[in-house]
Amino acid sequence: MRKTMMKTAALFLLALCGCQESLYSGLDEKEATTMMAFLMEQGVACGKLKAKDGWDLTVDKPDLPSAVRILEREGYPKHEYKNMGEIFGSKGLISSPQEDRIRYIFALSQEIAETISQIDGVLSSRVHLVLPENDPLSDSLKLSSASVFVKYLPTSSVRQNVTQIKQLVLNGVEGLTMEKVSVVTVPGTMVEAVSVPAVRMAGMQLYKNSLLPLSGLAGGVGILLLAVGYITALLFQKRRAAGLPVINLGKAKTPATELANL
Repeated sequence: MRKTMMKTAALFLLALCGCQESLYSGLDEKEATTMMAFLMEQGVACGKLKAKDGWDLTVDKPDLPSAVRILEREGYPKHEYKNMGEIFGSKGLISSPQEDRIRYIFALSQEIAETISQIDGVLSSRVHLVLPENDPLSDSLKLSSASVFVKYLPTSSVRQNVTQIKQLVLNGVEGLTMEKVSVVTVPGTMVEAVSVPAVRMAGMQLYKNSLLPLSGLAGGVGILLLAVGYITALLFQKRRAAGLPVINLGKAKTPATELANL
């Protein structure tokens, strides 16, 4: 009987653990926590789990569509940029000057793009640099150029900062002029906020999409209590059939009842 009770409890716990699905994986802890905050503000039940390559963000399966829309509206998960140390630290033992130059241009564009992404309202950014190799013996001089792509939140003021973005790129790349820096700004898709109504229950504020797991939890606990009661009744019947003493809790005397009878 005890084994049956333990199996029932284990199956119940497994059913509860399977309520959530992985939404994004490989996140760093700070980004996962920020994404959780955005989802919880909209009433979406979520959690994070430690994995081998970072953190996993989990939500209830019915909430997957709304969770994706909420995070997309906020520009999450963020694009991962590589810095100089990561790019040059992963190279082989021997590399040609041409390979080092390509690595340098790519690393420089990544670092500038990451800096631009820190501006409030920027959802994502890309920077393409053209740094020609000028022949010191030639009279003609090829100028460097840069193309910047910025996807921004429509409600932000990023478009008013185009001149500052150009200046940032200009100061970060040698041989650039203001005329050779082009910035293209594109508004992101405006996703309507997902509003989840809240209700009051037992003095707590609960959201609609969290009531289903709670109702399942309550139902599971009720089934478990019924199983325990049924097993207990069987044990009492077996003890009576075997002629063993059975404790009658209803007639058991306590110190309080004994004092009352004096």
